[in-house]
Amino acid sequence: MVGLQKPKDQSQFTDALDEQATFQKITSTSSEIVIAEIQKRDECYGGLIVIQQRMEAFIDGWFVYLSEIPSCYQCFHLLLDFRL
Repeated sequence: MVGLQKPKDQSQFTDALDEQATFQKITSTSSEIVIAEIQKRDECYGGLIVIQQRMEAFIDGWFVYLSEIPSCYQCFHLLLDFRL
């Protein structure tokens, strides 16, 4: 691990690993489980909570919400596919 710098905020590094693991988990499950997984989370993993809060608000202008999602656009498309 030579050359790697420890993040100033260790939680940033941990959160990134958690987000990656979470995304791998939800992409290997059914859409119903994806929704349940999102609903029980207390934190925002790449915009998952934002997406969950907007689920009933998807309209013709759904793309507006992209600006509210900090990262993990794959999660957004995963749920968009479920809605369609």
